[in-house]
Amino acid sequence: MSWKSDAADWCERQEHEGKKASALQRKAFALGQVSVTVEKSGVGWYITPENFRIALIETLKRANIFGDDRAKAVVIEARIVKATFPSGGFEMTSDLSVHYQVRRTDGTVLLDEDVSYQGRATISEEFFGSAIALLAFQRGNEGHFGILLPKIRNALARGDSSAK
Repeated sequence: MSWKSDAADWCERQEHEGKKASALQRKAFALGQVSVTVEKSGVGWYITPENFRIALIETLKRANIFGDDRAKAVVIEARIVKATFPSGGFEMTSDLSVHYQVRRTDGTVLLDEDVSYQGRATISEEFFGSAIALLAFQRGNEGHFGILLPKIRNALARGDSSAK
């Protein structure tokens, strides 16, 4: 599952269930400041705060869950606690665990939890060497964001209804 298909799938499910994706469901809040920090241990050299921040912002933009009402902006803080790149073997895994806090600008916390996912690839997938490692890494990232997006979408929906 990729972040791009997650947003499209959600809209299709809403329409299939006879629901229209309203502005409240999809764009109740604007995306404000996004900050990323990295734990000193448990995080591989290839993950930097800036490259993860860019990936997170792009994922959120492509999911189309934020609007442009700057008066209702949310702040997202992400702390990467574990990120591994696969090493050799018949089955390679890549872990990505991040603690997220999403809050309104008034300080109200909408989401405060860890999101973790482990991507796997095996030698039986007809890839060799580093291609298997990259496949596991890609699956880890896609799976992680596939879990994160519905959590943020639900938190925003709850946050908007509690503000009324």
